[in-house]
Amino acid sequence: MTEERNYWFDIFKGFAILGVVAVHFAQQFPYEIHTELKNLFISGQYMVQMFFIISGYFAFCSYSKYVGNGVVFLKKKILSLIPVCYVAYAIRILYLLFIGQKIAPLDVICAFTFTNGISPHYINSIGGWYIGTLVVFYVITPILYKIISDKKRAEVFFFVIVI
Repeated sequence: MTEERNYWFDIFKGFAILGVVAVHFAQQFPYEIHTELKNLFISGQYMVQMFFIISGYFAFCSYSKYVGNGVVFLKKKILSLIPVCYVAYAIRILYLLFIGQKIAPLDVICAFTFTNGISPHYINSIGGWYIGTLVVFYVITPILYKIISDKKRAEVFFFVIVI
């Protein structure tokens, strides 16, 4: 049995992606220039939150294939992050060393173990905040799956959070 695609999520995801792009674009403007335009783009920060909610929903849906085997789910998700993230982290470390910035060993450890999402001090370390937070989503997904036991409840949960 194939599932029917929910196009509302595609629409929300599209707006969320535009919001993420807008926020990053706005960060390039100096404060003195284009204040109104910058403020418009900065409002995309709310779409960043929506993007996380949608990512959590899709992590939940993905977990439905692994019910009862959270370890396999986490391995698959985290192993898919490792190659790209480790290369990016290595480049970032080399860049920071090149510009003379000190790097704390714990920053490196937190980034490479994807645990920077659980500590405010390390969240913006070498790995940035997105991947660490995404891993936190992956870790809590099996717990949420026990609470929200079917896709219909997940959709209701999603729309309640968004509203």
